[in-house]
Amino acid sequence: MPTLNRCVLGLVLGLTQMACGANALGGAWLFADRNPTWEAGPPDLGYQTAVGTVTLFRSDGQLLRLSCQLYRDSETSPVAVELKSGYTVSIGHWRVLADEKLEIKLRLVTAEKVGTPINKSQPLPGDEKTEMWTMTGGDSPSNAKLVITSQGEQRPLSSIKNRSEFDRLVKRYLR
Repeated sequence: MPTLNRCVLGLVLGLTQMACGANALGGAWLFADRNPTWEAGPPDLGYQTAVGTVTLFRSDGQLLRLSCQLYRDSETSPVAVELKSGYTVSIGHWRVLADEKLEIKLRLVTAEKVGTPINKSQPLPGDEKTEMWTMTGGDSPSNAKLVITSQGEQRPLSSIKNRSEFDRLVKRYLR
């Protein structure tokens, strides 16, 4: 009987998570660029590509921002991250301030296959930067409808098509 109770509890928790929003990932919330410039991928492959940013907010206050190539099969399909063409990862912390404001402290921790002029290279990890972001439609990343960052607007992201690749980055950079 305890096994049945655990199964029922797991089902209830899973349904609750779905009801609370598709981007609720066990105490973590995903946001992606609201309007990236999508372009057709290589002919006959049937997908679109854009340069964009995905931000992961964790309930413990940690944050990961991934800038990379994004892919999708259609306007309604899940977004996929592509790391082979190069990417940057910034990590840090977030906290809610008054009036739907977020204080973000983050630093660049890796830049893979990203070209920079030799005379302008940045040592890693980079210096910590503080930014003020604004949420609309909610008082925390768990229920915000939009986050306005220093780089533009981000909307809740319901899923990532190749989630395991993203999760590997999260495990590598967030403890």
